[in-house]
Amino acid sequence: MKSIRRRLIITLLPAFAVVTVAGGSILYIAVRTLLIQQFDAALRTKVRSLASLTTWTPQGIDFDFADEYMPEFQPGPNAEYFEIRLADGTVLERSHSLKLADSIQPEINLHKSVIWNGGLPDGRPGRLAIFSFQPQADRESETESVTETIAIDPPRATVIVARSRAEIDRPLNALLAGLLGAGAAMAAALAMVVLRAVGAGLQPLRRLGSEVEAIDVSSLSARLDSTDVPSELEPMCTKLNELLERLQNAFARERRFSAAAAHELRTPVAELRTLAEVSLKWPAEPTAQQRTIKQALDIALQMERMIESLLRLARAQQSELILRNEAVAIRPLLEIVMHAHEPTISRKSIVLQNDIPASLVVQGDRAILTSIFANLLDNAVEYTPECGYIHIEAVRHGQATNIVITNTNHSLEQEDLEYLSEPYWRKDASHSDPGHCGLGLTLVQQLATAAGITVQLSLNDSGDVVARIAIPNV
Repeated sequence: MKSIRRRLIITLLPAFAVVTVAGGSILYIAVRTLLIQQFDAALRTKVRSLASLTTWTPQGIDFDFADEYMPEFQPGPNAEYFEIRLADGTVLERSHSLKLADSIQPEINLHKSVIWNGGLPDGRPGRLAIFSFQPQADRESETESVTETIAIDPPRATVIVARSRAEIDRPLNALLAGLLGAGAAMAAALAMVVLRAVGAGLQPLRRLGSEVEAIDVSSLSARLDSTDVPSELEPMCTKLNELLERLQNAFARERRFSAAAAHELRTPVAELRTLAEVSLKWPAEPTAQQRTIKQALDIALQMERMIESLLRLARAQQSELILRNEAVAIRPLLEIVMHAHEPTISRKSIVLQNDIPASLVVQGDRAILTSIFANLLDNAVEYTPECGYIHIEAVRHGQATNIVITNTNHSLEQEDLEYLSEPYWRKDASHSDPGHCGLGLTLVQQLATAAGITVQLSLNDSGDVVARIAIPNV
């Protein structure tokens, strides 16, 4: 199971560790570079100082060195070393600390001026500097023997100075130890801070989860409090509250549906029971029995229509319908549907005007389109008052073909529109009409949704009912 807490900790701790190590490494390198630069600058100063003490005379090279001014070159545990050689490797002078030791790095190239790390004669790690130079001529000797001075050029010499790295290594080792100690302490502190920060940051999420967990079917009216939640969780609270609103409405519709279904079924069942009890208690003549059987059959057919509507509604809601895409001519389909209502239209003197062009063809499922138009026209014919009218027309709009059915209305009001597609809802609260079970418009909406068709019911300015069926153009 994935954990946000674990993922945050696994991400943040290594990230902080990398940043800490990188910062410590940069600091160590910067300090090391600075110490080495300062150390090398001191080495160069000593090399140049020793080179300046070397002069050349016709009799040879003279080295004017005073031990009291540079005691660091005396033998001892912290001794430093120097050596002056000619280009051919001949040693001209060396420090007292080298009197009993070998030369400094005899294999080095004497024609370079470089600084490098190396071992001192006593085994300590050190840093060495080599400087190639040409000794200056002695002016006094030059005046005494001008001819010799001009005739002989001073030979090149090399001075080598070796010094212990202790001045670099000690502070660097101390800095490294401090950085490691501080890094370990910082890592522990960061781990504690990250754990607490992640825990505190996820606390609102846990609280929100607890609030959601406490909501069940009996408390769908509860809403999540978003006043104190972080801004990142506000959209989640809003969406969850919207979901709870939809669930509450859905459960309310289901409860109304169950109650309405029970009410619709209770009436015909009670009628059947009454007919059966009367027939058994007072056997009637054959003509009366025939009438009783006919009434029982009508009630059974009514219940059958209701059950078939419920089954079709259930299949539509569960998307179990198998859709076919075929060319459907709308006008012939409407004429077939309206043929069954001709007696009612004639009896109520309804004016029917069908302006659908004979050439209008749409792509869709013929059975679903037939069911949609049959239910809509059935309602239109049934609830249009006497001497009213029904008008059917087609309108092209964008990527859809709109079939518009308008019928005279004397009962529905604007606030009734939102209930039209609810199961078993009827304007007549007594549900006295045995020919309708109150599922027609509900089934229309479910079938339309399954087929990608949009059905909208509205009232126009004259108060007439307008059903707009938008069939996508394929």
